[in-house]
Amino acid sequence: MRILLFGNARASVLTVRSLTSKNHMIMAISPFGGPGHEWHESLQDECESLGIECYDFIDPNGEAAIEVYKKFDPEIIISVLYNSILSEEVTSIAPYAINFHPSLLPSYRGTAPLIWAMVNGEEECGVTAHFMERKVDCGEIVGRRIIPIDDQDTGFDLHNKAASEICDLAEEIITQVEKGGLRVLEPLDLVESYFSSKTRRVNELKPSSQTCEQIRDIVRALAPPLPCAWFQSEDVIVKVAAVENFDTADSGVSNLGITPGFHQIDGYWYIHAIDGILKVSELA
Repeated sequence: MRILLFGNARASVLTVRSLTSKNHMIMAISPFGGPGHEWHESLQDECESLGIECYDFIDPNGEAAIEVYKKFDPEIIISVLYNSILSEEVTSIAPYAINFHPSLLPSYRGTAPLIWAMVNGEEECGVTAHFMERKVDCGEIVGRRIIPIDDQDTGFDLHNKAASEICDLAEEIITQVEKGGLRVLEPLDLVESYFSSKTRRVNELKPSSQTCEQIRDIVRALAPPLPCAWFQSEDVIVKVAAVENFDTADSGVSNLGITPGFHQIDGYWYIHAIDGILKVSELA
């Protein structure tokens, strides 16, 4: 099957590797200038190693790009964590155009859904395959996977889990298309939500309005190799990679005050939240 794959990061790398091993003909489109973030694996590098044609158009919806797609004549278009919205002119080139989104739709539409799910204390997340349409992440659903969020997971762990699930789901979707078509699933009864690049970020820790659990979830969601949560003490920016519960009664540490804030004692940082105290166990 001729597959036009728009992709980014580990999920796209695993997917193109898997589909190639099954003798599908792939043309790949990666983000212009390379991966979306430094910690993302490179689709371009993977395609080069596999001998697959890969482009990184400045405008993936432009006339020059569309001519390349039409010449390839895909039987299906798939988007795997690609960082641009594809136009209807692009998605209509093939009989099928499927997006693989890392959330349980309709919750967490838009950007960074795995990070927001962890920040918000969710116990599970997932990936959803759906038809692409004009409204982002809103087409009919044709596949999904549920991913539990374990207590020790970081945001990076979730990205790796989702990458594996997307790869498996993409294989399943391609097989269904080869056998004659896709089955539309009923949507889950979940609250619809949407996040974008304009959504207020939570990277800066604010213990005067956050619980220990909220701070812990933010820290692990953004733990390395992601950019990390942080706070400012005087003129110093402190990047936090990990925190742990802290019991002042058993530690002998005092002078942590009665109001929320940040304290440095004997070389260690402590975060006094509205309901308790955390010790910074690892700095970035």
